[in-house]
Amino acid sequence: MGKAVIKDSRLALLCTTSLYQTNPSQYNRIKVPCHLAGGKDGDYLSYQELGYTSGFGTDHLSAAVTKGLHQYEAFRRELIKNHTEGMEREKTELDENAGTDPIVNYIFGEGVSPRLRRLRNTVSKLGFSENVFKHGNSRVIYGLALTSNFEQILLGQQKRPKYFLPMSKYKLRTQQLVDFWKQRWLSMRVKSEPILDKLGEHQLSYPVKHGAKVNLPAEDNPQLELWDDFEG
Repeated sequence: MGKAVIKDSRLALLCTTSLYQTNPSQYNRIKVPCHLAGGKDGDYLSYQELGYTSGFGTDHLSAAVTKGLHQYEAFRRELIKNHTEGMEREKTELDENAGTDPIVNYIFGEGVSPRLRRLRNTVSKLGFSENVFKHGNSRVIYGLALTSNFEQILLGQQKRPKYFLPMSKYKLRTQQLVDFWKQRWLSMRVKSEPILDKLGEHQLSYPVKHGAKVNLPAEDNPQLELWDDFEG
């Protein structure tokens, strides 16, 4: 009890999903020769197609539905919170029927897709199946092997990963990968007028304006609405 838990942080395989089902060139066109970063000639780092997702998510839910679910969740929690200790039996029945699931805080380490997890908890309390979240738009699942023996590592048959790129001089290896990216992708794109025009639309000086900027809610709105897809 209270003992520190230390897990092996050596990565053997990276997995991700594409944004779209077809022509996900952001993954299937990436192929990095390992010898450019200290690896063996003939080895490559590349994404391999592993399959497709089942097509679950929240993109197809309207803003009105999402807002209604959040309002119900807030009402349910407030009802449980305000129940007095003198009404222990009624409170127990409420807890059994409504549940006291942990609040999704949208912080690292809780799990993937916090919005989906939050809405799924609420929908289940209303008695609906999770098939509500099945939109049918599958995505490609990709795997990027970092070691030649990743299968044995993941199955627990071997403990020592055999990396394609040496783990020594990590700053040098990182710079070598950056140099390859500059030569392979950046050098051509900086010559494209349409791309330069799009870059010109973003600015880091005040007032900051760029595609990754998060629009913060008004001060009188709860911070949780920062992650909602509807206007409060």
